[in-house]
Amino acid sequence: MGSLFGLAAGQKFLPAVIISAYQILYNNLPTTLTPFNLWYSVTASAAAVACTTLAAWAACWKELNAVPAELMRPAAPKAGKRVFLEVLPFLWRRLNFSMKATVRNLVRYKKRFFMTVFGIASCMALLLVGFGLKDSILYIGSGQFGNVFVYDGSIGLDKDADEEEKEAFWEAVQEDERIAVCMEARENAVDVEAGGSPRSAYLVVPKTPEDMADFICLRDRESREAYTLDEDGVIVTEKLAKLLGVSKGDTIVLKEDDTKQVEAVISHITENYFMHYVYMSGGLYEKLYGKTPEWNQVFLKNVQNDEAFEDQMQA
Repeated sequence: MGSLFGLAAGQKFLPAVIISAYQILYNNLPTTLTPFNLWYSVTASAAAVACTTLAAWAACWKELNAVPAELMRPAAPKAGKRVFLEVLPFLWRRLNFSMKATVRNLVRYKKRFFMTVFGIASCMALLLVGFGLKDSILYIGSGQFGNVFVYDGSIGLDKDADEEEKEAFWEAVQEDERIAVCMEARENAVDVEAGGSPRSAYLVVPKTPEDMADFICLRDRESREAYTLDEDGVIVTEKLAKLLGVSKGDTIVLKEDDTKQVEAVISHITENYFMHYVYMSGGLYEKLYGKTPEWNQVFLKNVQNDEAFEDQMQA
């Protein structure tokens, strides 16, 4: 029964929960099927039953080898002896009878002692891991979209739009009374490499770096020191730097396609919890790529933050 319940939870319930969580972030995910895997089901159930059966057999082995007459006689108690707490009268006197009996049993029966110690330690470790995972996972959303990304929304511009359509788009954004402030930027996917396998990231180039702090907070995760973009180097997110094995002052290679790649020096490593990003000033972009960035993204802040207003903005 335990195996059947575990198979249902492990192959049907948990995948559905995880996929539903991903669909919150990626609403274009297709319907995912999670059929039962016969090989995993049989082997996992057999292993669980075998472990339980062997444990029961090992516990009964001594009694099964004894003769009935020996089993019917009560087991002789172990010789009593003083425990270490009895040499501390000020502590031993404060224990009631049940506590004293528990301490003596634990000391006299070493197996029970170690089972108690390791059992409590293991349960405490599992609790700490569970609470740690809970705190870490729950903070991803609020940490990324509340402390790092402080803008209310972003609008992407169609790459095939002509100049007239772009001008009309910028005018509509600036004249929209629902938008309190906005910042133009360039955001595109790049491959980042530093002597090893490349990592996918997003390159973000703000049109006005001095306004960056109003939309994206660039800072050290531990010291909370704020960073600003300059023309000396780029700012990369913490996890990306860790995966690449780089630190402040190292050089990375940015590849937008198979033909164009540039090298940039890391000036700072910033706090981040979701995806990988490389932040670069417009002046450094022109120096490295030899052209002016094409602004294809608008970060904006709304005049209101209630749910009904944001739903109306999205519509």
